[in-house]
Amino acid sequence: MSTVTAQKVNIKNNLWTINDAITLNENNTQKIEKNLLINTNFNYEKISNLYSDLSSITLWGLIKLKEDYQTVNYSTIEIDYQFQKILSYPIYLTIMSLLSIVMMMNLKSGLNRIFLITIGIFLSVLIYYINHFFGIIGRSEAIPLLLSIWIPLLILLIISMVGLIKINEK
Repeated sequence: MSTVTAQKVNIKNNLWTINDAITLNENNTQKIEKNLLINTNFNYEKISNLYSDLSSITLWGLIKLKEDYQTVNYSTIEIDYQFQKILSYPIYLTIMSLLSIVMMMNLKSGLNRIFLITIGIFLSVLIYYINHFFGIIGRSEAIPLLLSIWIPLLILLIISMVGLIKINEK
Protein backbone atom coordinates (compact mmCIF):
# COMPACT_ATOMS: atom_id res chain seq x y z
CA MET A 1 0.00 0.00 0.00
CA SER A 2 1.36 3.42 -0.89
CA THR A 3 0.28 7.04 -0.81
CA VAL A 4 0.47 9.21 -3.92
CA THR A 5 0.53 13.00 -3.80
CA ALA A 6 0.62 15.39 -6.72
CA GLN A 7 -0.32 18.91 -7.74
CA LYS A 8 -2.12 17.91 -10.95
CA VAL A 9 -4.16 14.80 -11.79
CA ASN A 10 -6.25 14.09 -14.88
CA ILE A 11 -9.27 11.96 -13.87
CA LYS A 12 -11.47 12.50 -16.93
CA ASN A 13 -11.40 8.80 -17.78
CA ASN A 14 -10.68 5.59 -15.88
CA LEU A 15 -6.95 5.79 -16.64
CA TRP A 16 -5.76 8.53 -14.31
CA THR A 17 -2.68 10.50 -15.36
CA ILE A 18 -0.73 11.91 -12.43
CA ASN A 19 1.96 14.51 -13.22
CA ASP A 20 5.00 14.83 -10.94
CA ALA A 21 3.74 12.18 -8.53
CA ILE A 22 5.43 11.58 -5.20
CA THR A 23 4.82 8.02 -4.01
CA LEU A 24 5.36 7.22 -0.34
CA ASN A 25 5.72 3.47 0.25
CA GLU A 26 5.05 1.51 3.44
CA ASN A 27 8.71 1.59 4.43
CA ASN A 28 8.69 5.45 4.19
CA THR A 29 10.69 5.64 0.98
CA GLN A 30 9.74 8.29 -1.54
CA LYS A 31 9.75 7.84 -5.26
CA ILE A 32 9.18 10.69 -7.71
CA GLU A 33 7.66 9.83 -11.09
CA LYS A 34 7.13 12.27 -13.94
CA ASN A 35 3.93 10.67 -15.34
CA LEU A 36 2.20 8.01 -13.27
CA LEU A 37 -0.72 6.12 -14.82
CA ILE A 38 -3.26 4.43 -12.54
CA ASN A 39 -6.11 2.33 -13.92
CA THR A 40 -9.21 2.77 -11.72
CA ASN A 41 -12.92 2.05 -11.83
CA PHE A 42 -13.76 5.73 -11.34
CA ASN A 43 -13.65 8.84 -13.47
CA TYR A 44 -14.65 12.46 -12.89
CA GLU A 45 -18.31 11.92 -13.76
CA LYS A 46 -18.67 8.88 -11.52
CA ILE A 47 -17.03 10.64 -8.58
CA SER A 48 -19.23 13.72 -9.08
CA ASN A 49 -22.34 11.54 -9.04
CA LEU A 50 -21.35 10.12 -5.67
CA TYR A 51 -22.08 13.52 -4.16
CA SER A 52 -25.20 14.42 -6.12
CA ASP A 53 -28.67 15.12 -4.78
CA LEU A 54 -30.19 11.69 -4.21
CA SER A 55 -33.79 12.90 -4.37
CA SER A 56 -33.43 13.62 -8.09
CA ILE A 57 -32.15 10.17 -9.09
CA THR A 58 -34.34 7.39 -10.51
CA LEU A 59 -34.71 3.94 -8.94
CA TRP A 60 -32.23 2.45 -11.39
CA GLY A 61 -29.81 5.28 -10.76
CA LEU A 62 -30.07 4.66 -7.01
CA ILE A 63 -29.31 0.97 -7.50
CA LYS A 64 -26.24 1.77 -9.60
CA LEU A 65 -25.13 4.47 -7.17
CA LYS A 66 -25.49 2.03 -4.28
CA GLU A 67 -23.11 -0.35 -6.05
CA ASP A 68 -20.64 2.51 -6.51
CA TYR A 69 -20.93 3.48 -2.83
CA GLN A 70 -20.27 -0.12 -1.82
CA THR A 71 -17.14 -0.26 -3.98
CA VAL A 72 -15.63 2.67 -2.08
CA ASN A 73 -17.07 1.50 1.28
CA TYR A 74 -19.40 4.46 1.73
CA SER A 75 -22.53 4.15 3.84
CA THR A 76 -25.60 3.37 1.74
CA ILE A 77 -28.15 4.49 4.32
CA GLU A 78 -29.06 7.68 2.42
CA ILE A 79 -29.55 5.68 -0.78
CA ASP A 80 -31.73 3.10 1.00
CA TYR A 81 -33.72 5.96 2.55
CA GLN A 82 -34.37 7.59 -0.83
CA PHE A 83 -35.24 4.21 -2.34
CA GLN A 84 -37.87 3.60 0.35
CA LYS A 85 -39.20 7.16 0.00
CA ILE A 86 -39.75 6.60 -3.72
CA LEU A 87 -41.52 3.30 -3.09
CA SER A 88 -43.73 4.76 -0.37
CA TYR A 89 -44.67 7.94 -2.25
CA PRO A 90 -47.80 6.58 -4.02
CA ILE A 91 -49.07 5.24 -0.70
CA TYR A 92 -48.33 8.59 0.92
CA LEU A 93 -50.36 10.42 -1.73
CA THR A 94 -53.27 8.00 -1.29
CA ILE A 95 -53.27 8.44 2.48
CA MET A 96 -53.08 12.23 2.13
CA SER A 97 -56.07 12.13 -0.23
CA LEU A 98 -58.01 10.06 2.31
CA LEU A 99 -57.05 12.47 5.07
CA SER A 100 -58.22 15.48 3.02
CA ILE A 101 -61.53 13.72 2.29
CA VAL A 102 -62.01 13.06 5.99
CA MET A 103 -61.24 16.67 6.85
CA MET A 104 -63.58 18.10 4.24
CA MET A 105 -66.43 15.76 5.16
CA ASN A 106 -66.12 16.52 8.89
CA LEU A 107 -65.85 20.30 8.65
CA LYS A 108 -68.97 22.39 8.74
CA SER A 109 -69.62 24.42 5.63
CA GLY A 110 -70.29 27.63 7.60
CA LEU A 111 -66.69 28.03 8.75
CA ASN A 112 -64.54 30.93 7.63
CA ARG A 113 -62.38 30.17 4.56
CA ILE A 114 -59.28 31.78 6.10
CA PHE A 115 -59.69 29.49 9.11
CA LEU A 116 -59.93 26.42 6.85
CA ILE A 117 -56.87 27.46 4.85
CA THR A 118 -54.93 28.06 8.08
CA ILE A 119 -55.87 24.61 9.41
CA GLY A 120 -54.85 23.00 6.11
CA ILE A 121 -51.47 24.75 6.05
CA PHE A 122 -50.83 23.94 9.71
CA LEU A 123 -51.62 20.25 9.22
CA SER A 124 -49.49 19.97 6.07
CA VAL A 125 -46.52 21.58 7.84
CA LEU A 126 -47.04 19.31 10.86
CA ILE A 127 -47.13 16.20 8.65
CA TYR A 128 -44.02 17.36 6.79
CA TYR A 129 -42.06 17.83 10.02
CA ILE A 130 -43.21 14.51 11.46
CA ASN A 131 -41.99 12.77 8.28
CA HIS A 132 -38.75 14.74 8.40
CA PHE A 133 -38.21 13.90 12.10
CA PHE A 134 -38.72 10.18 11.51
CA GLY A 135 -36.42 10.38 8.48
CA ILE A 136 -33.65 11.91 10.58
CA ILE A 137 -33.88 9.32 13.33
CA GLY A 138 -33.98 6.57 10.69
CA ARG A 139 -30.92 7.87 8.85
CA SER A 140 -29.04 8.18 12.14
CA GLU A 141 -29.96 4.54 12.76
CA ALA A 142 -31.74 5.23 16.06
CA ILE A 143 -34.61 3.18 14.63
CA PRO A 144 -34.57 0.88 11.59
CA LEU A 145 -34.80 2.71 8.27
CA LEU A 146 -37.94 0.88 7.16
CA LEU A 147 -39.75 1.90 10.34
CA SER A 148 -38.73 5.52 9.91
CA ILE A 149 -40.43 5.60 6.51
CA TRP A 150 -43.50 3.51 7.19
CA ILE A 151 -44.46 4.50 10.80
CA PRO A 152 -45.59 8.04 9.86
CA LEU A 153 -47.58 6.56 6.97
CA LEU A 154 -49.16 4.02 9.30
CA ILE A 155 -50.08 6.76 11.80
CA LEU A 156 -51.66 8.86 9.04
CA LEU A 157 -53.51 5.80 7.72
CA ILE A 158 -54.94 5.03 11.16
CA ILE A 159 -56.06 8.65 11.59
CA SER A 160 -57.67 8.57 8.14
CA MET A 161 -59.42 5.27 8.83
CA VAL A 162 -60.79 6.52 12.15
CA GLY A 163 -62.09 9.60 10.36
CA LEU A 164 -63.67 7.47 7.60
CA ILE A 165 -65.40 5.33 10.23
CA LYS A 166 -66.80 8.47 11.90
CA ILE A 167 -68.08 9.68 8.53
CA ASN A 168 -69.71 6.29 7.90
CA GLU A 169 -71.42 6.43 11.33
CA LYS A 170 -73.06 9.78 10.48
